[in-house]
Amino acid sequence: MHPTPCPGDATLRQRLSRPRFVSAAGLSHPGLVRPTNEDAYAVRPDLGLFVVADGMGGHAAGEVASHMAIDTLADVLEHPDGLSGLPLLMAAVQRASACIRAAARADAAKEGMGTTLTALLVLQDRTAIAHVGDCRAYHLRGRRLHRVTEDHTLVAALHSRGLMNAEETEVSDYRHLLLRALGTEDEVTVDGRLLAVEPGDTLLLTSDGVHGVVSEEDIVAILTDERDQTGAAHRLIASANEAGGPDNATVVIVRVG
Repeated sequence: MHPTPCPGDATLRQRLSRPRFVSAAGLSHPGLVRPTNEDAYAVRPDLGLFVVADGMGGHAAGEVASHMAIDTLADVLEHPDGLSGLPLLMAAVQRASACIRAAARADAAKEGMGTTLTALLVLQDRTAIAHVGDCRAYHLRGRRLHRVTEDHTLVAALHSRGLMNAEETEVSDYRHLLLRALGTEDEVTVDGRLLAVEPGDTLLLTSDGVHGVVSEEDIVAILTDERDQTGAAHRLIASANEAGGPDNATVVIVRVG
């Protein structure tokens, strides 16, 4: 049973505007190496909410953190008050981080648990994106794929400062060392942005078990060749496993109508 989410603060409760029509699918697989799956995802077209989270902290704790984050986001968006759009989504992520932090402090067995998370809130003409960690959001228009988020890892920071090239980041022993995650500190910095979307666009969320082993060229090929979101999700997971399945693999695919 997943933990009960923390209730949203009263200041977060406000009626949401109806989201743009979308169709979506999600899929998660433990991969071929890890014995458990600490990833989680949400596909909530009724809220316009789509999330991928990658838990950390070992067996049970990582799974608890990722599901707690998603449950808390959904709870806040179902009962909003005072905020809307991107500010609401970012506040919900902050709330999720606080809930995970409190749960870890209350149970010694869960000390150090946390999760990365990338969330989309589809509005009328834009998509709000909130991001912490190394899950990713991609935007596909036609056959042009654009990565919307930046990884919060040590190697990404070194690369951005010109201290490591792209090839070095891909093979570094420190490529999975996170600089930010929900629940691991008293305060977390959440990246947030608005992205303009058009009918026919595809938005993809992935954990690093997918984007770490499936090339962007293969992602484009799968998303453009397979118009059914469920079929595309299965093909992306299969590609990750064909590459060795070194980690839990999760995808959420959203097509804008």
